[in-house]
Amino acid sequence: MDKDQYWNIVKGLGILAVVLGHSGSPVTPYVYMYHLALFFFISGYLYKESYSTDPFVYFAGRLRRLWLPMIQYGVAFALLHNLFLRMHIYSEQTLPSILPTKYFGKLDLFCSIKGTLLMQGGMEPMGGAMWFLLPLLLGMTLFCTIRHFTTRTVQPYGEIMAASLVLVLYILGVAIIRKRINIDYHGDIAMVAMPIIYLGFLTAKYRNRVPIKWYLGLASLVAVIAVYKITGTYVSLSEKQIIGPKWFLLASLGGIYFNLVLARVIQMSKTLSYLIAYAGERSFHIMALHFLMFKIVSLCYVLAYSKPLFWIAKFPIIDSRWWIAYTIAGVLGPVACVDLFAFVKTKWTGFRETERPSAAFG
Repeated sequence: MDKDQYWNIVKGLGILAVVLGHSGSPVTPYVYMYHLALFFFISGYLYKESYSTDPFVYFAGRLRRLWLPMIQYGVAFALLHNLFLRMHIYSEQTLPSILPTKYFGKLDLFCSIKGTLLMQGGMEPMGGAMWFLLPLLLGMTLFCTIRHFTTRTVQPYGEIMAASLVLVLYILGVAIIRKRINIDYHGDIAMVAMPIIYLGFLTAKYRNRVPIKWYLGLASLVAVIAVYKITGTYVSLSEKQIIGPKWFLLASLGGIYFNLVLARVIQMSKTLSYLIAYAGERSFHIMALHFLMFKIVSLCYVLAYSKPLFWIAKFPIIDSRWWIAYTIAGVLGPVACVDLFAFVKTKWTGFRETERPSAAFG
């Protein structure tokens, strides 16, 4: 249970970093350096060698866990598109910070849903953060395929071959990004993430040899800050901005290690560890819903300062000075929605089961 809680805390820190990055907080440039890499690392750590037996079965399982929930949210957002326009969550205005859109006809709705189902664009702005699930799905499938073939090779040559393939894919991914070649399903990001996934896997394999020390965590945080100060920019995987091969790895690994140490420190507080782990368990839903929850804060801003209602459509936020409110809404809002839905579903299921016998005799 402690192990499960620990990794839920790490996931909670990761999703908190995502929301902080989108809320316009002062730490945005720094959390952008590693926040998505942290999820690649976690996926690599939680990967079991038994998955390597059949990559197709593994891929099918990942589809069920990632693709199915993603399309459920994607289709729901598409169906709500016109309602969002009426509520000023979207706008037809062409202004800075607003993603102009139009009312959906039947064909527009069909194209949006089709794009979501096939993972070929068409994702609604409110679900835009879920783009990350595609390279995660592809990256983990690539990693499983590598493990499938290299585990059949006599050790230690199998591990050497696996490391070599990971390195080749990383170099190829960096080259594709630099050449601005378009790859479907963010395949270039999946390739660039391969060393992070592999290091997560090795960390799990040799976890007893990996020191988790506060001073190393502090040094890792300094490394992340230094990379930003030296390069003058930050990693943004959604924009194919990785700064450079060495800087990307240094910033990613520095941020990851810092969070591993921070999670260990958080475990010392029972209350804080419970709260962050609770968010970590619901990280998928926070990823999917936090942009929509931001709109509650934007509405409050518009009402407080008597701004035009179409300002609510400013994406993802209106004013970075309200970043604390955006962050709180972005984390607590989805958690509350998911828990409320689960509560209602449980009550409804219990009600139906209670009513069924009487209906049978009626």
